[in-house]
Amino acid sequence: MPISHYGVLVGTFSSLTQDTPSNVGHYFHAHIAVATTLPNGTQGTYDCACDFNQFTGAIEYFTPSNLTRTKFGGVDALAPGFHALASNSTSGALDYVRNPFVSEPLGCLYAFVAFLNNLIDSFHPIVKSNIQPWTQRDGPAAVPDLLAAISGSTKLYIFGAQFHNAATATHPEQYGMHDIHMNQGNFPPDPLLDHNSTEYHDEQTHYASNGVWQDGGIVVEKNGQLNGFFVKFVVQSLNTDSNGNGIP
Repeated sequence: MPISHYGVLVGTFSSLTQDTPSNVGHYFHAHIAVATTLPNGTQGTYDCACDFNQFTGAIEYFTPSNLTRTKFGGVDALAPGFHALASNSTSGALDYVRNPFVSEPLGCLYAFVAFLNNLIDSFHPIVKSNIQPWTQRDGPAAVPDLLAAISGSTKLYIFGAQFHNAATATHPEQYGMHDIHMNQGNFPPDPLLDHNSTEYHDEQTHYASNGVWQDGGIVVEKNGQLNGFFVKFVVQSLNTDSNGNGIP
């Protein structure tokens, strides 16, 4: 089923940390601390856990600048705090495939890259160029680019799923965001995999979470303009059906 508690967090950048090998768990995360208004009306911090795959696993990210504000769906007028968004084209939700706020600059970049590759190939026909619209990095190698994108910002818009951890004897109450990446374009698990394996379970979970108008991502207000930091996993397709399932 599609992800739960989808929406956008509006706040300001406080700090950035990252998992270490000793606390990485199943996936590697960069953690953005965002100062904002908590659900109870007080001021506090959200832990925005950006899933950057495993230490040795790659992600892809697209970082457009000067995005068209009029196509942001009014999200830039929202007050600090978390705002639930319906998964449709009018709520302000992100969709890398269908929302022109993201898809138009991405399409323009694909066209430019294709032109550039063809131009290079015309001068060097033996060695084929392979410039890509998406930057691909292993988890920790992407963190400096994320820090550069959000440093000096005046406001952050974090799209994804809200989570809440109740207070315990050893840990205070914590609000946060996860699924801050593309949430569609996954394929069914390989039937040849061991059905009891972690890999099969992960692929099945990701495939079941496909949906349209529920993509995560980061929009950065900086120097009077809106910039993006949009993340997808290498195995995800930008060609999806009406349910968000990947199309080969």
